[in-house]
Amino acid sequence: MVKNNGVRAFALEGDYGGCGQVNRYIHGGEGTAQEAAAAIGFSIYRTEEMAELISYMRQYNESEKRTIQVFYSHDPLAKAAKLAGFDICWLDFTKVPENSELGRQASEYTYMGTLGESYSIIMRFLPPSYRMFQPPAVLYDSMIFVTDANPTKILEE
Repeated sequence: MVKNNGVRAFALEGDYGGCGQVNRYIHGGEGTAQEAAAAIGFSIYRTEEMAELISYMRQYNESEKRTIQVFYSHDPLAKAAKLAGFDICWLDFTKVPENSELGRQASEYTYMGTLGESYSIIMRFLPPSYRMFQPPAVLYDSMIFVTDANPTKILEE
């Protein structure tokens, strides 16, 4: 698609900090394509195909054809927190001004997925549509955002 159709952007819904790690990698950062794919945070992206795409983006950026390809997360709340100047923040939804960009995004219907919900027996009794398609400010009292996390050491059990 890059070669034949001129595509120059790639976005997906993934962990904001993990996608940032991929972006650093495709611009010459450390690590491997497999490590970058694993950093996205969801098992559906921990594939050889994703690692190949990331590797291709890095090679393309290193070539003379470079157009500064960017790999970016589409996570509206984390993006709003980052734009507000927060790398790490705890967001208490009751204290976000309603007329702010962050307030608007916290109040919009957003697909929040089902990550971690199977761990709670109570969540198994609620209809999935209630849990997955509600505004974050309705589903949660607060959220923690870490936008620029880089592990320095992976601990093994």
